[in-house]
Amino acid sequence: MGMDMNSMESVIPQPTLHDLAFVLFKRRWTILLLLLGTLLGTFVYLFLIREDVYAATSRLLVRIGREQAPPSTLLGNSPLMVSYRTSEVNSETEILQSSELLLKVIDDLHLDDPPKPISPPPGILPRTKYEVKRVVQTVKDWYQEILITVGLRERLTRRETVLDLLQKSLQVKAAKDSNVFVVALGTPYRKGGSMVLNHLLDEYLVYRQKIYQTKGFDFFREQVDRTRSELRDAERKVQEFENREKISLIGKQQEVLVDQINREQGLVLDLELERNQAAYKVRRLEEELKKADPNFGSIGDFPRESFQHNILAQLADLQREREKLRLTELDAGERVQNNRHQFQVLSGMLEANLRATLAEKEAKLTTRQGSLSGADSELRARHGLSSEWVTLKRRVADLEGSYNAYQRKLAESRVDDDLQTAARGNVTIIERPVDPIVPVGLRKTTILGITMLVALFMALAWVAIAEFFDHSVYSTRQVGIRLEAPVWAEIPLWRHR
Repeated sequence: MGMDMNSMESVIPQPTLHDLAFVLFKRRWTILLLLLGTLLGTFVYLFLIREDVYAATSRLLVRIGREQAPPSTLLGNSPLMVSYRTSEVNSETEILQSSELLLKVIDDLHLDDPPKPISPPPGILPRTKYEVKRVVQTVKDWYQEILITVGLRERLTRRETVLDLLQKSLQVKAAKDSNVFVVALGTPYRKGGSMVLNHLLDEYLVYRQKIYQTKGFDFFREQVDRTRSELRDAERKVQEFENREKISLIGKQQEVLVDQINREQGLVLDLELERNQAAYKVRRLEEELKKADPNFGSIGDFPRESFQHNILAQLADLQREREKLRLTELDAGERVQNNRHQFQVLSGMLEANLRATLAEKEAKLTTRQGSLSGADSELRARHGLSSEWVTLKRRVADLEGSYNAYQRKLAESRVDDDLQTAARGNVTIIERPVDPIVPVGLRKTTILGITMLVALFMALAWVAIAEFFDHSVYSTRQVGIRLEAPVWAEIPLWRHR
């Protein structure tokens, strides 16, 4: 138990280069298979399966705005200020990556349209690469369908799929201690990525201005559009009203109607007077007819040589004649009775004539009153049309005033927004993206070399582990070590044969 270190080293066998070479030679096929398998797998992955990624990059500068500096002092203008604005840079990077902006780029460039089929390229190696990638893509599609079928994933539309790819491919990083941030868009195509990124940057510059704009400009623009539409409708209604009602002649028409109403009123008054006179005469006639000896002279005067005047004259003659006959004959006499009969006939004729005259006067009065009412109604209608026309014109004037006021406010808000935009910290593209020449990442030969070194290390590790668990005897030295006795002779393998 008191064995020192030298004695322990003498007991533990020390491997020689010959032993190491023998082990490597013994495991040569395993090492060779590992190296060849790794080489073949890496080659197939790099040259047949792996897609090269081409990144179009751009650099943008967030400039400092006037509102970011401290206020001016009494001694001078606003001081110049240069500093790192990390919060502003981070805000701009977040705006650039917004889904709304990416969706607008997708819609503008129609990135969600189905891709055109690619014809197989000529050549054995390119055709093989094409077919392998097609098979790999088919397997991926099957795998995706299986996940969707079992409910582990949701089916996305073409637009949502492109949005997801853009979000994953777009990389925005801010440079350390700088107001510059870098935008990179990775695509499997060497050409076309710069076009998409350039469009994204252009839309971003417009989009960010809309975000920072105040709502006053949009409000006044909506009001201008609204009042313009209402003003056009009001002007159209006024024009239609003037054309339909001939509003330009309404003044003359009102004057004519006023004169007509005045004439009709005079005629109505005259007819009412005549009707009243005729009604009075009819009443007087009825009162006299109730008497035994009526006196038709109390009815009133009639124009000379008129029918009523002649009837009254004949009645007066008959009454005088009856008075004379009473002096010589009795009332029951034949001549007196004949006189009375004639008197009754003439009085009936007078009554019928007076009643007919009264009816005629009333008919004329009714007609004139209807004409007067019609003219008055038409005049009121013309007054209503005039009032309506004035109301329409007043509305047009009010809308025109509102429209002009909103126009002035819109111009003022536009100038205010322009001034704020000029003073606001903005973003400048200092490097436009161009189509890359070489793919990003390590070169294929570099990846292949690193993979071979890793494979060689794994093979050596496998050999070490296999030798540790392998207790077989392969050499005379191992026999001597196992038996702790010297080996005097070795029979070559070929002598046994």
